[in-house]
Amino acid sequence: RQLYVAAPEHYDVWVFDMMLEHSGEPVRAQSVGNVDCCWKGASGSGGQGFEVAQFPERLWIHWFSFAEQAFYSHMVHLPEGVNQPGSNARPQSLTIGLAPGGAIVLWHPDPYGVENEIARLQAQEISGNPVNFRQRTQRYARQHAEHLERYGLQLERW
Repeated sequence: RQLYVAAPEHYDVWVFDMMLEHSGEPVRAQSVGNVDCCWKGASGSGGQGFEVAQFPERLWIHWFSFAEQAFYSHMVHLPEGVNQPGSNARPQSLTIGLAPGGAIVLWHPDPYGVENEIARLQAQEISGNPVNFRQRTQRYARQHAEHLERYGLQLERW
């Protein structure tokens, strides 16, 4: 099983922490870091991925949005059935999409490669100091300033 963290193109994020929880097991901390792509694409979603024995029941995620200069956090409860053997909802991969405005969208591909949305959530904006990301933000701005000026954050798109 693969768990991915993705962001829409041009809306990079830095994932500080991701804690994976499953009943009866120790909490697993997962390092993610920079996520610069791919919300959706011709070959499906991409982004930073890692292998898990089973999908967590809950995961806590904390990230910084370069486009917004904002910090977000949310505890995600995965829908029931995702880990149950024999369930049609039991995917081989799961993507956690992080978008502007703190939008979180979970989806997985079906056996035919069609991506199925399974949850849409809203993270809380939390306090943080964007100055800690000054160099990365400058690099991000050089790469994406034209797109952001032209299209903005598109908060309703996700």
